[in-house]
Amino acid sequence: MSNENKFCYRCGATLPDGSVFCPECGAAVDGSQPPREVPLNRNVSTKKNPLSPVPVLILIYGVLAALGAIMLFILAISVDGILEMLKEMADSGQISQADYQSIKDLFDSYSMPIQTVFFLMGAIFLASGAAAIMAGASASELKEWKRTVTLCGVAAVVPFFLAPFDILNAIILPAVGIIMTYMIYKHKDDFKS
Repeated sequence: MSNENKFCYRCGATLPDGSVFCPECGAAVDGSQPPREVPLNRNVSTKKNPLSPVPVLILIYGVLAALGAIMLFILAISVDGILEMLKEMADSGQISQADYQSIKDLFDSYSMPIQTVFFLMGAIFLASGAAAIMAGASASELKEWKRTVTLCGVAAVVPFFLAPFDILNAIILPAVGIIMTYMIYKHKDDFKS
């Protein structure tokens, strides 16, 4: 059977010879029947994540915390070189001696070497970020509620250890993390396991 119409009357798609229905919209070629239902891909989940946008925010924090940890590790390794460079800049007049001294005094204000401080801060951010990335991934798939709540709680509590070095982050990050953990906690019934 050959089609007299080469184009669908409904959507304008090109019709192959012998077709009874339009391959694009499912309309009958002769217009005698209403368009048929085109089957949906059965693997695609149409259920919206009730936690949205929490998993995305947790993942973003995790990635930023991991990047911050890497930067702190690099800083811990290179702090002596940075201080030498600043000293040379102060000696040549590029920055004032007072500015150099205030930076040096800041670094000396800790009860341990500044390299150790940066390394410890990096380790704290790395632990918190790794837990957050795993929690965000589980929360986005709504899998393993207990694991997700535990990891999010760990990601929230670990920044408390920043208190000796950075009191602001030691308060703000855990507060936000506890809110995120609670939001996951109250959605237990939405998780698969």
